[in-house]
Parts: sequence; C-alpha cells; structure tokens
Amino acid sequence: MAHTKSALKDIKKSRQNREVNRQVEGSMKTAMKKFIARTDAAGAEDAYKKAMKLVDKAAHKGVIHKNAASRRKGQLDRKLAALKGAKK
Repeated sequence: MAHTKSALKDIKKSRQNREVNRQVEGSMKTAMKKFIARTDAAGAEDAYKKAMKLVDKAAHKGVIHKNAASRRKGQLDRKLAALKGAKK
C-alpha cells in the first residue's frame, strides 16, 4: 500500500487512466468486429470509416502502439478490398 499522499494520487490516477483506456480500446474492437461481420459492400463503407477513425484515435491517445494501429488498419483495408472485389 502507498505511504505518501502523492503515491495515493498516482494510484487513483492510474486507475482512472486504465478505465479510459479500456473504454477506448473496447469501442475500437467493437467497431472492428462490426465491420468484419459485414457482408455487403455498401454498408461496410460506413462501418469501415468508423473503425478506422477509432483505431487512429486509440493510437493518437497512446492506447495502442502506432505500428499496431497500422497493422489493424491494413487488416481493415484488406477486408474492404475483398468485399468490393466480391461485389463485382
């Protein structure tokens, strides 16, 4: 257990940050799953844009690493390209 007042404040702040990070990462993962579950190219466009925005936001806030964000965006790009290719 922390002994100083500043250490107690650090514990409180890290718990708050953890909760915010969990929410950001959770919403990002949910958006990605909703996009991946889409089978029609028209509806997938909106889900794609939302997922990309949330991935960028998570990387900008430092919740995920920038390389991890790039990898996830690449996965979304490939899925969208496959949906568009299947449509034709």
